Amino acid sequence: MALRKNRFYPPLDPLGWFWIVVFLVTASPTKVPAQAPGVVIEDCLSEKDLSALLEKALDLKKTGNLTPGNRLKEQLVNPVPGSIQTPSPYSTPLDPVLLAKRAREIRLWIMVLYICPKCSKWHLRDLVSAYPVAPNAVVTCDHAFNRNLKPEEMPKESYVFVRDAQKRLLGISSVLAANQVMDAVLLRVDPPNLIPVPLNDQLAPGDRVFCYSDPLGQLGYFSDGILNRFYWRPERKGEPGSLEEVSYLRVNFGTDWAPGSSGAPILDQCGNVAGHVSRISALANSEAKQSITTEEEKGSVGRSSISDPPLITVHEGIPARGVMALIRGVNEQAGATSIKVPPVIPRGPDLRPRAEDSPSSKP
Repeated sequence: MALRKNRFYPPLDPLGWFWIVVFLVTASPTKVPAQAPGVVIEDCLSEKDLSALLEKALDLKKTGNLTPGNRLKEQLVNPVPGSIQTPSPYSTPLDPVLLAKRAREIRLWIMVLYICPKCSKWHLRDLVSAYPVAPNAVVTCDHAFNRNLKPEEMPKESYVFVRDAQKRLLGISSVLAANQVMDAVLLRVDPPNLIPVPLNDQLAPGDRVFCYSDPLGQLGYFSDGILNRFYWRPERKGEPGSLEEVSYLRVNFGTDWAPGSSGAPILDQCGNVAGHVSRISALANSEAKQSITTEEEKGSVGRSSISDPPLITVHEGIPARGVMALIRGVNEQAGATSIKVPPVIPRGPDLRPRAEDSPSSKP
């Protein structure tokens, strides 16, 4: 039996099929994802988000839950007594994907609400990153608060607060401790509902570390590397084991960071804080070296005093041991000269700390 020819559906040439496929793909209500399910695509805060944050901040101000910036600046010199409790370190290594997720969840921003001297309106801006060490306390960099700012250079009215990854706002009630040499500040927050991250000072060069920050405005940049070395600043002083001495202890990390990363925590493989971002240095063949804190003029590394091209950029962090000593000093309320830090924990043949020698991380 002969087949009838279909007069309504003539055969298509390749170009016809191409346009049919294009139509089906573009008209489909579902899109093929460019990443795994649940992966966050980083994006700047929209004008709507910023307006909502501004409204929240102004509401906190009206209820009296925000401390004025000039009062916090005074407390950097004369901290308010208090105590906090820190958690014990995690001991289970995590997959880097889970570490990236954890790093994003714990990341905090110190923000400033201020009256603009030009337009006399309220504005918001990010000041520095931070991380929670207790439900009611966060740690960040001292250099971000610009202690050298003259009164006439300060905003007419300003308030400092904390924003978390869920865009919740928490008031900063007081400064618990501030160490300009260590480049670390311990702030009490309210309400006390943060999920703290343990501090771990039992690491060695070669241990893997991770950093999640916003270098030069590149939001949510996650990088890994190794702990390069521990070292003392050349101007080191103080009695052995004292808080004054440990204030000069530094660590180099092989993770990526730049201006905009200050205060971001550096995590170990288990998700503990190994230290936080403080400074970068560009090193050249000549003896000239330029170091800047990561919040100073963007792009200034490698310019001015360096006569030869920089050969390496060294990332200087504040180690967890220094922050732990700062917290211990707050809790003991005994003064910096009498605060002792724990000795280096003996390591087994595999260079890992022996469990029977590991002290409690709680102060």
